[in-house]
Amino acid sequence: MNKLNTVSEIFLDHTLIIERGDGIIEVITSDDFMYERKHIMEIHNALLGLTAGKKRPLMMIGGKKTQISDDAMTFMASEESAETSTAEAFVIQSFFQRILANFYLKVKKPKVPTRFFSNQKKAETWLLMQTAA
Repeated sequence: MNKLNTVSEIFLDHTLIIERGDGIIEVITSDDFMYERKHIMEIHNALLGLTAGKKRPLMMIGGKKTQISDDAMTFMASEESAETSTAEAFVIQSFFQRILANFYLKVKKPKVPTRFFSNQKKAETWLLMQTAA
């Protein structure tokens, strides 16, 4: 991403959140990190502050060997979590993350349109199509 398109950034101990000029919010996760519910809540609260409560398309970019707990996934799929996003695209990097993605979609059933990608450009294109619809 071109840094000239960055509107603002929030640095958490485990995550970088970037508000982009095209309206997408990028959430870049740490490598080799296990996200628990408390970490997802920190991200959620930062998003609420950044967007002033306005829903935006989110692109989550998973770090290498990043994992997420079942409890954290449950929150991510909840109505409360959905108050920050219009659609969510996840960019994943491993087979294990793909297994978690399928579990998330089929069992947790997120409340907003959600897709998983191995390519960031395709994720961006899908998110922009969701906002145009």
